[in-house]
Amino acid sequence: MKAATIALMTIASAAILSAQPQPAPQQQRPAQGGSKELKNVLVLKDLPPAELIRNMRFISASLGVSCDFCHVFGPGDTRDFASDDKEEKRTARNMIRLVIDTNTNFFKGHTAVSCNTCHRGSSHPMSVPMLPVAAPQPMHQHEEHEADEAAGHKPVMPTRDELVSRYARAIGNVDQKAISSIELKGTRQASEHPAAPIDVVVSKGNTRVTATTQDGEMVSVVTPNGGWARDEHGTHAMPPMQLEFTREVLDALRPTFPAGIPAEGRVMKAHINDKDVWVLTTPAGTNGRQRFYFDPETGLLLRRQTLTYEPVGAIPQQTDFDDYRDVGGFKLPFRVDYESVDRGASRSLQYTEIVPNAKVDQKVFVQPE
Repeated sequence: MKAATIALMTIASAAILSAQPQPAPQQQRPAQGGSKELKNVLVLKDLPPAELIRNMRFISASLGVSCDFCHVFGPGDTRDFASDDKEEKRTARNMIRLVIDTNTNFFKGHTAVSCNTCHRGSSHPMSVPMLPVAAPQPMHQHEEHEADEAAGHKPVMPTRDELVSRYARAIGNVDQKAISSIELKGTRQASEHPAAPIDVVVSKGNTRVTATTQDGEMVSVVTPNGGWARDEHGTHAMPPMQLEFTREVLDALRPTFPAGIPAEGRVMKAHINDKDVWVLTTPAGTNGRQRFYFDPETGLLLRRQTLTYEPVGAIPQQTDFDDYRDVGGFKLPFRVDYESVDRGASRSLQYTEIVPNAKVDQKVFVQPE
């Protein structure tokens, strides 16, 4: 099962890479070590560069703003991220300190308060209730369960093992050998780009994606040791930070097989698009807190959500799986929708054909000289 998981993780990652134009090498010069190598980082200075950017994206999403809200952007798209000329940046530093201090002093270091707690997508804190006042919302599902239990009406819910066992029966026995060399064809749709055909080939842990866009044919290749791309700027190696973010997206998009679901978790009821589902919430671990949403009728996994705890808040990633089809004795999702605080990474993938046991020439993964 491990080989199958790795293969599909790589597929998902590569599909994301093909969905966005690759910047020219001179535009992607991230620091190679900690944030101390970036200029004028004062509060989050102990974070590695990729983690610092992850926190910045969370702040951007929480306030509903772009980078230029706090940072100095000049003519010709020049950017001076180190500059403190804008008052908004100086204020942001104080707000980050406020969030960290509040969680430290009042919540025992747990990430209970974040930028989004007050801003809710607005550049200014939402301190006044909106009028007219909305009707009270129904209690959250877990509160309903607690009320039922207090009244002696304990709801009957499946256990973690029952959910996972049913999911295993629903998808069937995944053929590791068949999936270790596979080809996928379909389209991707992103909010800022028109739909584009994609062709994905995976073999021996390597992945090549060819996307036909309005700018021409784009190629992205990911290997266990690195990656490269061919775009309108030419052919170039992917820099370290881009690879790190790719692996992050890869983890979010990979289809989760039963063996990959943690052994502990709490089962609750929830809703997805007005549909009742079972949700398994796992304890916070090295990969953050995870939630797995299962269809009570089919047993299939509908959604995987991850919360990664950072100094500025709990950063969410969400992947929806749909359109499960048989590919030779087992089922895989042909529809994958991904959302994150990084607006450029969110997109939908719709596969029209998945071919296991594909014959792949290993030369297609080698970067041209």
